[in-house]
Amino acid sequence: MDVLSVTNPEEQVLKKIRNDPTNVPLSEALQIVRTIAHKTGSETVLIDESEGRILSEPIHTSSDLPCFTCPIEPGKQIPRNNDDFKKNELIFPEGWMIRTQDIPILASLGKIRIKVRKKPVIGIISTGKELVPAESIPKPGEVREVNSHLIATFCRRQGAIPMQYGIVHDDFQELENLLMEASDECDAIIVSGGSNRDQNDITAQVVRSLGKVYTEGISFAPDKRTTIGKIGMVLVIGLPGHPSATFMVLTLVVVHLLRAMKGAPCQRFYKKEARLSDHLCSNPQSDRYIRVRLIGDMASPVFGKSGLIHMLYHSDGMVRVPAGHQGYREGEWIEVMTW
Repeated sequence: MDVLSVTNPEEQVLKKIRNDPTNVPLSEALQIVRTIAHKTGSETVLIDESEGRILSEPIHTSSDLPCFTCPIEPGKQIPRNNDDFKKNELIFPEGWMIRTQDIPILASLGKIRIKVRKKPVIGIISTGKELVPAESIPKPGEVREVNSHLIATFCRRQGAIPMQYGIVHDDFQELENLLMEASDECDAIIVSGGSNRDQNDITAQVVRSLGKVYTEGISFAPDKRTTIGKIGMVLVIGLPGHPSATFMVLTLVVVHLLRAMKGAPCQRFYKKEARLSDHLCSNPQSDRYIRVRLIGDMASPVFGKSGLIHMLYHSDGMVRVPAGHQGYREGEWIEVMTW
C-alpha cells in the first residue's frame, strides 16, 4: 500500500509511505497509515473517501508539479487530541443505562469494571375471583390471568427484577398476608386488579390497614383506577385489572417509579412524529390518552370495548390530548409515545 502524506502543506513537501503486506482491509490500512503518519510527523494524509480508496499517486501535470483531486487540509485523516472525547468531558452521567454500544467506549477508557446500582426487585400480585393460571383451561366464568406476565416483562425491560407471588381471589386476609410477605422481600409491589369501584376491589383497604394510601385515582382519561400507597418503606401500586388498561398505567405511571428506583432519570422516552388519520377530541377535565397504530408516517387511533386485549396487539403507542385542548384534526402532525 502506497500512501502520500504531507509534512508541510504550504510547501507541498511530500513523503511516500510504504507498508507491506498489501491485500489488507481498508479499515486496517487506514489505521496503519495514521500510525505511520503520527510517527513521521505528517500533517495530513491523502485519502479519497468518496470512492473508499487510498490515493497511491498524485496526478501530475505537464510541469511535473503534483496536482490532487481534493484539497490538502492540515490534520486531514489524522486524529488529534480532543478530536474524540475532550479532557474533563462528562461521557456518562449518573443514572445512565448502559447500552451495548457503550461497552467499547468504557473499554477504550480503561473502565473494565464500573459501579452500578442494584436492580430493584418488584413484587407482583394478581387479584380476582375469576382468575385462573394462564396455562390452565378456563371454565365458564373464569379468565386466564395474564397481567402478571405483562407486568413482569415490563419490569425486566425497564431493568428491574420481577418476583411473582401468584393469584389472590379477592380475599382480604390472603392479600394482607401476601403483601406483608412481599414488603419484606421487595423494593416495591404492584397489585394487578382490585383498584376499581367494585366492592370486591380491596387493594386500597388492605394497603390502608398495613400502611398509608396516598391516592385511589389519577386524573387521566379513559379513567384508569390506580391506587398508590406505602407499607413501611415499600411503595405499593394497585393497577386496574384489564390488560390494556394495565399497560397504559405501566407506561404512564409505573415507568417513572422504576426509573427513580434505578437512579436513571436521564433515560429517554421513545417518541415519533406522525400525522393523524382521524380527528381526536379532548376531555374538558382530564388529559386523554389514545392508543394509535403507526403505519409509515400515519397514526391511526385504536378504539374498542373496555377490556379487549386486541387493542394492545394493534397499537404501537399513544397520543396525549391535554385537558381542555381543542383536540387534533385529521392530517395534523402529533407526537406519539411509542411502546
